[in-house]
Amino acid sequence: ASDRTPTCVHLQLDDDEVYNTSKSPNGVNIGHITDLLVSRLSLSPSSRSLETIPPQKPGLIAYLAGCHKRAGEEWKDMKQKKKGDGSEEELYGLLEEIRKQVVSYAASSLQLPDLFELGGNSCLQLARCLSTTATDPSSSVTFDVMGKNTSFYYCVCEELHSQDPDAFETMASEWVGGPPPPQIPRGANPNQINFIRRMQEMSNSRMRRSGKGLEKDTVLGNVLRLGLPWKHESVLSSYANPVRRSPKDIDQISDGHRRQLELYQSKCNELIRQLVVAGEQPRKKVIQWLTDALLVNAKADAIEKDPTKISSEELLYNLSAVLLKLCDPFVSNPDKAALVDPGFVTSPKSHGGVYELTGDNALTRLGDNVSHSEDEYNPKNSFIPLCFFFCSRALALSIVPGMSSYDSTSRHVSHMAWRIRSANGDIFSDRRFNHTLQVKYGMGIVVKSPTYATDVFRFYNAVAGFLLRLDSDQLKTMPEHLVSDACAVLDFASDHTTGLLSGIDFGNSFRLTVKLLSKDCA
Repeated sequence: ASDRTPTCVHLQLDDDEVYNTSKSPNGVNIGHITDLLVSRLSLSPSSRSLETIPPQKPGLIAYLAGCHKRAGEEWKDMKQKKKGDGSEEELYGLLEEIRKQVVSYAASSLQLPDLFELGGNSCLQLARCLSTTATDPSSSVTFDVMGKNTSFYYCVCEELHSQDPDAFETMASEWVGGPPPPQIPRGANPNQINFIRRMQEMSNSRMRRSGKGLEKDTVLGNVLRLGLPWKHESVLSSYANPVRRSPKDIDQISDGHRRQLELYQSKCNELIRQLVVAGEQPRKKVIQWLTDALLVNAKADAIEKDPTKISSEELLYNLSAVLLKLCDPFVSNPDKAALVDPGFVTSPKSHGGVYELTGDNALTRLGDNVSHSEDEYNPKNSFIPLCFFFCSRALALSIVPGMSSYDSTSRHVSHMAWRIRSANGDIFSDRRFNHTLQVKYGMGIVVKSPTYATDVFRFYNAVAGFLLRLDSDQLKTMPEHLVSDACAVLDFASDHTTGLLSGIDFGNSFRLTVKLLSKDCA
């Protein structure tokens, strides 16, 4: 074409049928879509045709996702402005074909990364697209433009599963676990074999070494590390001049942040759920990733944390939110809650070291002289106990210390205000006081979130119900933090979120208090 405007990607087609009006008097039709897509996808990453203003998003997946979204938006807009004379039917067909073909090409590229040069790292590209949900949810690959289950991500997963369920399981496993370790080639000499074995050991243990490695080296780590960084200046600045703002104003700002966070977390929940139900291998990979995430962050509840060794607060909060959603079916169903088997915490093979009895990461138990069970752990349902106990551990590493920090900051703010007034100072102009108040409001975005906090309250009432049905021998094997965390959460709720307590059942929590104070548990 003669038009060389820098806003467009210019394609060199095999023939001029698409833009030759004598060959195609009605313009682009369904038959041209394949040629156009293949020409665009066949470009080299270094092609000057991709040097547009604004710049093209890198890679193949982001481009196809954008096509899918724009076709959906155009289809939706046409439906709203429908003339009723049938003139749009051809355009509807064209848009549907675009959506269908971009999904097909994305699935093919994920299965065969060498199909197009632009798709050489398609799985990583998909992970990067998923990670943008937090910063730009309406433009993300998980956004349902045309209604429920119409997002690009959902359609690609459905396409992959329909083409080859086994291949989908394998790919889902790769998305979760990260790149495979190097393999020993044929004919390797002893020095090469020794080196590669060391690399394999490093690959298998790298996630266990640090929380930062978990975030960097795995797809789920990349996805869950994104959230609401309340310490960032962009968040704190939204509470500028906090002393002069009304409580209603503060609530509106916090609710705005929470809506964005909850939207992202809902997509994280959707991703984890799809991986869990994708098959045995992806589910095993997810469980191993969850185990690693809890192990590398075992010290995240310490008073003095080493930020270089543990994951970000955003990942820990998202991890607990994801596990809360996995627990939701049995938290609200007493029959399913009865399937939580207490033997999980004394079965190293099942908990993978998360509930260790010895060593640096040992967890204190309610009773003395607790040892690993010699009986075979054989629960009726193995997934429910895992979700339950992993969730309790994730909460102990995120929301529980978060609530404690918020409570300390609130007390500090009150003391600062008293001290400034006692010295005839002005809290409105005191910069240190205003900044501390901003920090308090930033911290409260997550820990006082009605949706998240309500889920936490319901979970700990379920924890209390579980502990109530245990006999004395089983009860002493339980981690001490189950009880202390339940008490801490209830204490926080009574001090800082009294408005959320209405309609929440804490009956089990109070009955557990009576049981633990009785002479039988003394």
